[in-house]
Amino acid sequence: MKLAVAPASVADDAIVVVLTAILAELRAQRADRGFADDNALADLLHVILAHIGNRTFNSSSLLIHSRLPIAVALRDAIVRTVGAANARLVGKALAYAEGRDFDGLTVTRVGDDANGVVWTITTL
Repeated sequence: MKLAVAPASVADDAIVVVLTAILAELRAQRADRGFADDNALADLLHVILAHIGNRTFNSSSLLIHSRLPIAVALRDAIVRTVGAANARLVGKALAYAEGRDFDGLTVTRVGDDANGVVWTITTL
């Protein structure tokens, strides 16, 4: 069975041009999803390592820990890196850092649980 194809028009070409430009912009945004300051992210990973050690954690448990009086530096590093004490933003930052070298540290995804992705910080 052959499908009938309508002849292309100038309007169709213009739509394709616009959609191609939108797609290119979205790809550029996705490729440049980095953070304004990768040094702040490296600092955050060092602070997480100091507080959590080599244990596993998820973003929400990290935020809960950051509310403790002994974890002011952790909360400050989170806010400095992602702009707010927000588990979703922390998770995005950790996903961005996954497998990349940040001042000798990297993030490794070790699984999922009911609260989201489970991470660990690893020394390279």
